[in-house]
Amino acid sequence: MSYPKRILWLRVFGLAAMQGAITLTWVMYGIYLPKMLVQLGFAAGFAAVIIIIEKALSIVFEPLFGALSDRTQKFIGNRFPFISLGVILSSALFITLPAIVIFGDPEKVWRWLLPTFAIIWAIAMTMFRTPAIALLWQAVPRQQFPQATGILVFIAGLIGALKPIIQKIILQLGSGFTFTLGSLTLLGAAFFLRRLYPPQPPQLNEASSPTQEPTLSFTKLGLLCLVGMGVAWGTRCLFPMVSASLASNLGEDNVVTGMLVFGIVLAFASIPGGMFASRIGNSYAMLIGLGVTIFLLPLIAFIPNFLIIVIALFILTFVLSLVFNGAVPLALSSVPPSRGGLGIGTYFGGFGLGMSLFSIMAGQVELTSVLQVFIGVIAFLIVGASIALAKE
Repeated sequence: MSYPKRILWLRVFGLAAMQGAITLTWVMYGIYLPKMLVQLGFAAGFAAVIIIIEKALSIVFEPLFGALSDRTQKFIGNRFPFISLGVILSSALFITLPAIVIFGDPEKVWRWLLPTFAIIWAIAMTMFRTPAIALLWQAVPRQQFPQATGILVFIAGLIGALKPIIQKIILQLGSGFTFTLGSLTLLGAAFFLRRLYPPQPPQLNEASSPTQEPTLSFTKLGLLCLVGMGVAWGTRCLFPMVSASLASNLGEDNVVTGMLVFGIVLAFASIPGGMFASRIGNSYAMLIGLGVTIFLLPLIAFIPNFLIIVIALFILTFVLSLVFNGAVPLALSSVPPSRGGLGIGTYFGGFGLGMSLFSIMAGQVELTSVLQVFIGVIAFLIVGASIALAKE
C-alpha cells in the first residue's frame, strides 16, 4: 500500500460524510424502532432487548468484516466489495423495516419479521463501517491520525448532540419518508467515498515489500477489545452523571438544553483535541484525557457549586475528546498497516459488547451516583492501563 505524506482532506471529508450517514441512520432507527414494535403488538421495552443483541453481535461481526476487508485490500487493492455490498444490503433492509409495519399484522406470526430484519440490518451495518474507517491509511499520515479522526468524531458527535431537534423533524416526516431518506443518505455517502478512493495495486507478494511489517499481536488485540469495553462503560456512567449535575444546578426543565449545549461543545472540542493529540502523540493524549476525566468524575457528581460544575464540564469536553479521537488511531497503530480493518473492528466490537453488557447490568442494579463514579473510574483506569500496555 502507498501511504500519503500529508493529510488528503477531501478523502477525510468523504469518510466524515460516511460517518455522518451511519450516525444519522442509527438515530433514525433508534427513534422509530420502539414505535414500530408497538404497532405490531410488541412491548416498547422489547426495542432495548433487540439493541442489546445487536450490540453484542458486533464483537463477532466488526472484527470479522474488518479482517475480510483486509484480505480484499491485499488481493484486489481495495475494500469496496464489503463497503458496497454492506451499504446496498443496509439500504434495502432499512426501507424494508417500515414496510413490514405497514403490511404486517399484530395478530400474525409474521410480525416477528420486524425484529428479525432489524437484527439482520444491524449486522449489515457492521459489514461496511469498519472497512470504511480503515481507509484512513490511504488518507492520512500515521502521526496525524488523531487530527483526521477529530473531523469524524465532530460529525458523529454533532448529529448525536442534535438528536432532540432531529427527532422532532423526522417524527413529522413519517417512518416511510424517514427510512427512505436514511437509505439514500447511505448510498450517496458510499458513492462519494468510492470516487475518492481509487484501487491500489494488490500486495500479493509480501516478500517484495520494501519494509517488513511487524507481526500481528493477539495480546494487543485483546487490549484493544478492553479499551472498547472500558470506554463504553465509562461513558455510560459519565453522561447520566452530567445530566444529573445539570438537573441539580439548572433545574429539570433545562436538562435537555444543557445536554444539547454540552454535546455541541464536546463535538467542536474534537477538532482542537485532534490537533493537540497529533502534536504530542496519540497515546499520551489519551492518557492525559483519561487522567483528567477520572479526576473530574467525583467533582461533577458530588460538588454542588455551579461555577465549579461549569468549569469542570468545559474541561471535560476537551479531555473527553482526546479519548474519543484517539480510539481509532490507537486501533490502527496497534496492528500492522495491512491489518487495520481487524484492529478497528476489534475496538468497535469491544465497544459494542461493553454497551450490551452495561445495559444488562443496568437492568439488574440500581445505579446510584456513588456506584456510577466507582464504575466510571474503574472503567477508565482499565482503558488507561490497556493503552499503556499496548505501547510496550
